[in-house]
Order: sequence, then structure tokens, then C-alpha cells
Amino acid sequence: MAQAFHTENKPVVLRRAGRPRKTPFADLPEDWKEKFSSGKDEDIRSESSSVALAEVANQASKKLDEDLAEKLAAAKAAGEQYSEASKLNKLKLTYLRQLLEARGKEDDISLRASAG
Repeated sequence: MAQAFHTENKPVVLRRAGRPRKTPFADLPEDWKEKFSSGKDEDIRSESSSVALAEVANQASKKLDEDLAEKLAAAKAAGEQYSEASKLNKLKLTYLRQLLEARGKEDDISLRASAG
């Protein structure tokens, strides 16, 4: 079972491996959460509408942001060589593993890269 503790007023849940994981709403301001936790249904609906409209405006702005689009395209192009190399390496490892499996030595190779 996961353990919970607090850091900097944000509750944290430990995973099995002991690494902390944030609770789903830890990034929301506490006063905002408290306001709507004890608020009226109408206030919650009104805020929901406001937040939804703000998100639509945010997404529209993102689509119109030419600088962001250029940077995303540049990042995709820059990372493409690494993606292609990874695909080719995985394909090679799969082929080599199949060769060994066909020879009855399936435990001799792993698809994971060695740590060093």
C-alpha cells in the first residue's frame, strides 16, 4: 500500500519503488480549492464554464503561435535522427534475437540496452 506525506504543503504519495508521485490536484492553489469545496453548485458551474472558455482560448492561441510551431517543427526535425536510429537498432536487436531463438539460445540476448 502506498504511503502519503506532505512536502511544501503538497501531499505526495510514494509509489512501490519509493519514488514520490504528486496527488492529482496538488498544483492547484489551496485557496481556490477551498473556495469551491465549500461553494454553491452554481458557483462551481460558473467557474467550470469560465475555465472551459479559458482553455478554448488557450488552445486557439497555441494554434496561432507561429513561433511555437516553428520551434516544434525544429525540435521534431532535430530528434528525427535519434528516433530513426532507435527504430533501426530495435529492429536489428529483434532480428538478432530471432536468429538466436531459432538456434535454441533465446536467453543469450536482450532487447534492452546494457547499462555499460
